[in-house]
Amino acid sequence: MGIEHNTFICWSGEPSRHIARALRQWLPVVVQKSRPWMSEEDIGKGSSHFSEITQSLRQTRVGIICLTPQNLHSTWIHFEAGAIFNAIEGQHGVCTYLIGGIQPKDLFPPLNQFQATVSTKEDTRRLVKTVHKTLGSTVEDETLEMAFEANWPRMQA
Repeated sequence: MGIEHNTFICWSGEPSRHIARALRQWLPVVVQKSRPWMSEEDIGKGSSHFSEITQSLRQTRVGIICLTPQNLHSTWIHFEAGAIFNAIEGQHGVCTYLIGGIQPKDLFPPLNQFQATVSTKEDTRRLVKTVHKTLGSTVEDETLEMAFEANWPRMQA
């Protein structure tokens, strides 16, 4: 059996894909309990896209939706946002990650229903704390903070 994923990263388009890849690599270093899933990296060639997404969503506890000016109106983003919301039954853990100058005021339903994270250091820190708490991590807050500070330059790059 493969890795048990618990963090679903949603993206659409090149800028969003770039950030989603970075989050997929960076997040488990900072929140050790996080096991991210990203379609481009975790769906094997020849596999059914929808079957793989459905399987991943069964394990998901946190969803991060990478939003850019280019994909705000993407049908795919809206489909996956709804799928994530339904998979975790409306519990906390659906997070929008705003990239490229997007602000919470730029969002519209249904994306504006989720607590947005602007891709700044301080707001990303709050996102990390949410992921940490939602996944039930037992790592001390001080250790989480040290991991975040040590690894932020990698994510920022």
